[in-house]
Amino acid sequence: MGIINPFRTTRKSAISVALCVGVALALALAGCSSTSGSNTTGGTSSGANATATATSGSANSATSTPGNSNPQNCQQIQGFSGSTPVSNDGRLAAVPFPSTAGYMTQAVDNAQTGLYEILKFNVCMPSTTTSAVYSYYANNSSSQGWTQSSTYPYDGGYQAACGDPYCWSHADGPVWDYLSLENVQAAGGGFVTYRLRLAFPPTLPNCSNILPPGNSIAYNFFWTDASPNVPVPPLTVFGLGDGHGVGNKTVYTQFMCSPGTASSISSYMSKELGQHGWSATSQSECGTTGWMINSAGLAISWQVSNPTQWQLNSCQ
Repeated sequence: MGIINPFRTTRKSAISVALCVGVALALALAGCSSTSGSNTTGGTSSGANATATATSGSANSATSTPGNSNPQNCQQIQGFSGSTPVSNDGRLAAVPFPSTAGYMTQAVDNAQTGLYEILKFNVCMPSTTTSAVYSYYANNSSSQGWTQSSTYPYDGGYQAACGDPYCWSHADGPVWDYLSLENVQAAGGGFVTYRLRLAFPPTLPNCSNILPPGNSIAYNFFWTDASPNVPVPPLTVFGLGDGHGVGNKTVYTQFMCSPGTASSISSYMSKELGQHGWSATSQSECGTTGWMINSAGLAISWQVSNPTQWQLNSCQ
């Protein structure tokens, strides 16, 4: 199946060591609680211009978590007092967990219409080291169907650069789930904590109405007929397009089909173009107004009334 570049953003900041001073402070901390384009096949490098600086995540440097400096169990570690035993069933069935992984917490990081759902799982593991955790995921993820990915949809859509070797994609029907290993830290007493950030795709609409005859469906994160590539809602399908000249410029129109609603598509386009070099202009471009333009003079506009048949326009 043809598929557009699914891939990520850099991130990950280290937490400095905060050792307990005094018996009263140690007792207080012991009870704390916490939670945790280009058409290519998923799990490979992204297409041209499909990278960006990460806006979320924390560094993979090995540091100590603040809290009890000599915990006897996971519940004594900051953020894990309300944790539950690790269970890789249901949506976690394909997620690799070491056999000695003990407890975890879960939090929703992103759940917006038409975008990837991002869940964060903080995991506590006894009798191990940070290097052993990195080694486990580097060596065992592929055996459970995960392919190393250079990008990750940290904001639920845009495939930004991962920035390290600890991101993977996994086939989920015709599209992909994503996994990122983050924030691996020594917690004292032989315990290590780390975060797994999981991205699950949105519901796919029926896009057969715009598919050119004889073409197979390809899912895209970027429109690559323009340079630089234009971010589009995740897993967008391209339909027919046409172009015409206006003076010394060319207007090109591409029909598209995306997950979500007319409102979520329009919001995504405004947000992502604004974050990646485009700004709104009141000037007339190619005979009309309502464009966003970048420093290269590429103007983009869109009209969305039906999410399964909306229109992207370029003028350059």
